[in-house]
Amino acid sequence: MTDSLLSVRNLSIQFENFSSTIHAVNGCSFELNRGEILGLVGESGCGKSLTSTACLGLLPDNAILNGSICLEGQPLELLSAQEWARVRGDDIAMIFQNPMTALNPYFTIEQQMADIILAHRKISRKKAKLEAIRLLDMVHLPEPKQAVKKYPHQFSGGQLQRIMIAIALSCEPKVLIADEPTTALDVTIQAQIILLLRELAEKQNISILFITHDLSVVASLCDRVAVMYAGTIVEQGPIESLFNSPMHPYTKGLLNSVPAIGLTHELYAIPGSVPDMRTKPQGCAFASRCHAATDLCLSAAPEAKQYNAHQVLCFHHQPPKQQKQIA
Repeated sequence: MTDSLLSVRNLSIQFENFSSTIHAVNGCSFELNRGEILGLVGESGCGKSLTSTACLGLLPDNAILNGSICLEGQPLELLSAQEWARVRGDDIAMIFQNPMTALNPYFTIEQQMADIILAHRKISRKKAKLEAIRLLDMVHLPEPKQAVKKYPHQFSGGQLQRIMIAIALSCEPKVLIADEPTTALDVTIQAQIILLLRELAEKQNISILFITHDLSVVASLCDRVAVMYAGTIVEQGPIESLFNSPMHPYTKGLLNSVPAIGLTHELYAIPGSVPDMRTKPQGCAFASRCHAATDLCLSAAPEAKQYNAHQVLCFHHQPPKQQKQIA
């Protein structure tokens, strides 16, 4: 990627307890380019949120991190607590899944937004309050001048998510991480939030890492998608290429599992379950659930194969049509 903003290379995260080691993330690699929306997709427990937490320097003390996380070529994994405090908000911000738990119910929106702005920007409190109104207007929250005087419980779920997006944008970050921000919302509100994120990416030139398990949301929002399984990116590429020509059996299973209007047959489900990561698989982590798995898949881990902008980790993949292998 020639215009990479956030680069994650061979990221591994482990947790040790008295009896075992949990291999939560295993050699995860991806790039987020400037002005791009990258979807990070996978079922629950595959390591999506943990990867985003590592990009914010918020891993728990017992986490063991290996690999690199770079922002504009500068490594982040070795930053001090003080340096991380500057990066969070100024350079990388996050939108969480449940906005109600991310806001303090005892303070008005104005108080909370002003405090965050003042923590990162050298302006007066009066100007910080005016900035809060401007940001709420930017995310299309109705009547922002009145809204800032209200408390979190006085808003709907969709309105709270708009407020959280405004807070995340308050320090003009370069990267916005959205951790399943539409999961708790109904379909119509989901569509509004998707349109808002796309608008912000285009007008504010913000790069967005969008974490979800919903492929329909990814199709309508993202430029590229990275599919994660058992802590590893098993396939990634442009939306059109990956949706039209999926190469990894797990990606094919996810796409086949999406319900469609007029479906007349039983909905497909990927057999089996995610492996217990207390014991790291010797070969491909998906082998026990894959209909095409061979002895090679059980004994050796596949290496990444590159076809133009489309990459896959699988021994038995079918190359996409009209694309030449690069590596």
